[in-house]
Amino acid sequence: MLDDLKEFLKEIGNVEGKYLVSCFYQDDVWKIDFFDSKEHKIYTYTKVDNKIVINKDDIFQKENKELEVLDIEKIKIGKLEALDKLSMTSGKMILILQVINSQIVWNITVITPEFNIHNTKINAESGEIIKETKESIFSFKKSE
Repeated sequence: MLDDLKEFLKEIGNVEGKYLVSCFYQDDVWKIDFFDSKEHKIYTYTKVDNKIVINKDDIFQKENKELEVLDIEKIKIGKLEALDKLSMTSGKMILILQVINSQIVWNITVITPEFNIHNTKINAESGEIIKETKESIFSFKKSE
């Protein structure tokens, strides 16, 4: 179900002073985010040429607050099961496993060839679809 993610987390090992907050999956690559509350920074782990690479970055928040811990052991719905629940699967796909309002969520975005954005949030514990939206990428254009 989540074997590839768990294997990568095992390779990363214990991350001293930081905790898991999100997992980003695109183009068959995982990027794993750990939060350092003392620095209020995100450490992203990914593999490049079979080596683990770590990037440290600021958090994009309106106001500084602690991020919720992502407990992998509570996840019952893997990425394939989550993808089976989508109404739109044709296009560029981005999956984020994260905690939103104390719920572990698969936040899946599909950008279609017609430039529509389909976003589906699925509870990773129950499999329930929390929310689905669709809009044109052109709706993000700012008026002058």
